[in-house]
Amino acid sequence: MKSELLQIEVDLLLVKYGEAAVLKALATATGANETILRERIKSLQGAKAAPKAQRVQKQPIDVAKAVIESSPNEDLLAKLAVLYQNKQFLPQLKDVKKLLGRFNIEKTIRNRSDATKTVFESLKNCSRDDLMGFISDLSTGDKSSFATLADHIMGSHDRKSSNN
Repeated sequence: MKSELLQIEVDLLLVKYGEAAVLKALATATGANETILRERIKSLQGAKAAPKAQRVQKQPIDVAKAVIESSPNEDLLAKLAVLYQNKQFLPQLKDVKKLLGRFNIEKTIRNRSDATKTVFESLKNCSRDDLMGFISDLSTGDKSSFATLADHIMGSHDRKSSNN
């Protein structure tokens, strides 16, 4: 109750006389330097104005675009990023985890959004043909996106092994 009355009185003084006059009078009354009082006020205002910073969740497409930038297959990866954003490509967390498992990436992932960067860093290493295959197979819709992806990865891996 006292603090509310004090706040009202201070507000009235500020309205009636202005901040500079009130600050000068406060400095005179307390024997403090006006500059020090201004610094104290700023620190108090800063403490009130600085609530905990909340984590801003970036959209998966923004994260993916940052990862695939300047990749030779940026156009295809961008299409996959849109499909990923719309949950047409790797629509479930289990699909994402299976993909990362195929790339031998063991990482704790809580949701699809958290995995976006890792997914597109992995896809960046795929060949242009594989990426085009993912997109074309997704448009036909005959298999799950993971099954399509697994076929392409295993197929490209088998081709690489047989060329050696």
